[in-house]
Amino acid sequence: MLNFPLLKAVSKRIDVVCRTFVWTGKTDASKKSPVAWSKVCSPSKQGGLGLKNLVVWNQVTLLKCLWNICNKGDSLWVKWIHKVYLKGRDVMDVDVGQNWTLTMRKIMNHKSLITTIHHQWNQMLMKKNFSMKSVYKLLIDDSSRIN
Repeated sequence: MLNFPLLKAVSKRIDVVCRTFVWTGKTDASKKSPVAWSKVCSPSKQGGLGLKNLVVWNQVTLLKCLWNICNKGDSLWVKWIHKVYLKGRDVMDVDVGQNWTLTMRKIMNHKSLITTIHHQWNQMLMKKNFSMKSVYKLLIDDSSRIN
């Protein structure tokens, strides 16, 4: 599982390789895509192939990290986050500090996505069960409505 934010340049490059492979069967060939990559990555019910959108999947993994922090998971990393960054404060009330690591800033900046999945987020916190598949579906459905 990807537990760190992907840089946009890396994400773009991976998408290019995947897109090229889908259309040509090779990773190094260059050819104009007959269909927008966002359409290919949309669910099959919406006419796509249902391939994972790497940017959305990375958002899901970062939301999982945020969920672990909110849930006060039993991992050493989560305990360290609470000790070093949160210092007894609620995750949702903490402002991101300038001296925070890039990874922590990216994770905490994903708090804004929670408004998109607010009801499901609260259910996952109560049940103490984060479903990456469900969150991905919610986010991809939301992004396809916008596009």
